Amino acid sequence: MQENREIIEVSMSEPILTFYHAPMYVAGRYTKSQRNIAQSPWINKSLQSVSGYIDAIVTKHFQADGCKFCSAGREDIDVKMLGEGRPFLLEICNPRRYLLLRAHAQSGASLPPQNSPLDVLRKLLDTICSEVLQASLGSVSIIPRLWLVRGTASAQLIKVGEVHRPKLYKATISSKVPLVGCRNFKTLSINQKTPIRVLHRRANLNRSKMIYECELSPFPEDGSFVEVTIRAQAGTYRFSSSS
Repeated sequence: MQENREIIEVSMSEPILTFYHAPMYVAGRYTKSQRNIAQSPWINKSLQSVSGYIDAIVTKHFQADGCKFCSAGREDIDVKMLGEGRPFLLEICNPRRYLLLRAHAQSGASLPPQNSPLDVLRKLLDTICSEVLQASLGSVSIIPRLWLVRGTASAQLIKVGEVHRPKLYKATISSKVPLVGCRNFKTLSINQKTPIRVLHRRANLNRSKMIYECELSPFPEDGSFVEVTIRAQAGTYRFSSSS
């Protein structure tokens, strides 16, 4: 008895392997000399942002898939960021340019010191700072420069600065009613809702914040003006008493 056998040919396409480079991390401080520039992309996509300027240029130079921007706190869109600047950390996702730098460094090629891979990387970071300043028309600066850092440790430092550093605010208030006799106070617990500008990425919750100290200084003698000095927990922006 002859056995009938059916031969089935299975055609398998070649497997596709995708490789991703571990992320790189750079850090620095930024200043913002103009108002109406958000720190991160806002609901209104037509507005420019600090992270938008930096992300686009870093992504281009490192041939990366994109970047993740993290900063020690944030400022409102209608205020400047001056002084020593705000610390930030940038995670560069799948940077292909750095692969080339490392391969060149491991090739054993004899290079002049000024063209060593580390020197090339330093010049690249300085170029990024210059292009951010140029793209923002002088509004956003990275000071004093970008640094290559370790991601985990730097992210922890950024978060510590965001949460634990108190903020100092000063304002002058005018009133038709004399403000003489206003009371100072300390350690007031307050509640605040999520700002509208970040509702697209954060839950709408009440969050507890602390006012460490509020000092009122009426002037002139009739008390028609008062200078208010508030020292508050990071992230405090408006409040109603929780009591």
